[in-house]
Amino acid sequence: MHLTEAPASLAQERIYLDQHIRFSSGKDYQYSIGAYNELTVLKIVTGTISMLRLRTAIQWVLTKHLTLRTSLDFNSDKSMLLQRITQIHQTFDFVPSQTFENDNHLHELLRQINENPNLFDLASGHVFHCQLLQR
Repeated sequence: MHLTEAPASLAQERIYLDQHIRFSSGKDYQYSIGAYNELTVLKIVTGTISMLRLRTAIQWVLTKHLTLRTSLDFNSDKSMLLQRITQIHQTFDFVPSQTFENDNHLHELLRQINENPNLFDLASGHVFHCQLLQR
């Protein structure tokens, strides 16, 4: 049996309400910080990276871990929040690479990424973001 839709969990309801009440309302929405953004930085010390292999690996992770491609949508007919498994992994791609010149510029780019509330969208199931930065 392959379910693609089910009632949202209590944790998902909390995240959904936080996004819609605390972070999506008011005139300063565009400046809101995404509360659930978790930034992880990996540095390649030696060698190079194959973009094709990395993209393929991430697509496999997104395929296997359904929570990384689950959307949340309030169904007004049923009066409940539903979670849906999306197919967003099939179209996953990297944001165009950005370059930085020094550590200060790198830290500024990381701050902007970490505070950008537009990188994630619970309604579409876009809850994973990957970006490459290079010196």
